[in-house]
Amino acid sequence: MPSIQTIRQANSKIKELGPGLVGIFAGGTSGVGESTCREFVRNTRQPTVYIIGQSQKKASNLMAGLGAINSEARITFLQSDLTLLTNVDSVCREILAKENVVSLLFLSAGFLSMNGRVETPEGLDRMFSIQYYSRMRFIVNLLPLLSRASTAGQPARVVSVLGAGKEGNILTDDLMLKVNYSLKNCVTHTITMTTLALEQLALANPEVDFIHTSPGVVRTNITRGLGPVISLFSRVVLFLASPLTVPVRESGERHLYLALGMLCSKECTQQSHSKVNPGNSYRFDWKCEACGQNSAVQAYQQEGVGVDVWQHTVDVFTTACGDAQ
Repeated sequence: MPSIQTIRQANSKIKELGPGLVGIFAGGTSGVGESTCREFVRNTRQPTVYIIGQSQKKASNLMAGLGAINSEARITFLQSDLTLLTNVDSVCREILAKENVVSLLFLSAGFLSMNGRVETPEGLDRMFSIQYYSRMRFIVNLLPLLSRASTAGQPARVVSVLGAGKEGNILTDDLMLKVNYSLKNCVTHTITMTTLALEQLALANPEVDFIHTSPGVVRTNITRGLGPVISLFSRVVLFLASPLTVPVRESGERHLYLALGMLCSKECTQQSHSKVNPGNSYRFDWKCEACGQNSAVQAYQQEGVGVDVWQHTVDVFTTACGDAQ
């Protein structure tokens, strides 16, 4: 486990990667996304930052703070409901029209809900959509810019913050959970399908690095969708367990390390990590340590389930967005 001092030292060297890095933060107005965005702005030279979320008020406060951290940063907020894939497409079209490269695509938008399956107009459960389908759509849409960054000698990194190492058994005959929906099944499906999908993307796009992380127990507002009673109880529990939780700022520092700082660190662990994950796909826990082999993932790798998961994802894109990228 790299110490926080080691992480901060590595992050301070990100400036050596050159000026003008472009970072996109989907879900960047709160929690781990916001914290990592702050660290990105703090540790880069003349960065271009896109923050995507629903709250204009939160974004305005964040942007003011980011400007104070780094006056050379160019920051844009794009307001959007990311439970809808067509909204993801609209946001990506704006970015594609303005940028030629993207070095970091950071995906952390999400929430937990005990309201059961609540479908979007596209026929997807809202929680499932924002934590899996929406993120995959961002990746597919922005892959050309990530690939160009790699060709130009810049980093080309995708980070999805969810639950690496906590993969489990999924219902391969009901991947969308139309029949067998529950909070537990939704969480397991989004985590496991993320790992399998990123592996497929890494095999097809070796010039880009795909990272799935587990943030650990961080005091964020992710429980806001669990109802006022459970949400309040969760906040009280997290407050009492503060010594065992990861401070939000530290989580941001650790995630920036995994995203970019690791490239500047002598203690990089990606080489050993690649032994259990195909292509340039990586899984890390909150301590920035590589996740070991997972029995469910290993079985699915051997059975080729990742191919089926990705084909299912493309089919969902076709239905929701009218194409098959």
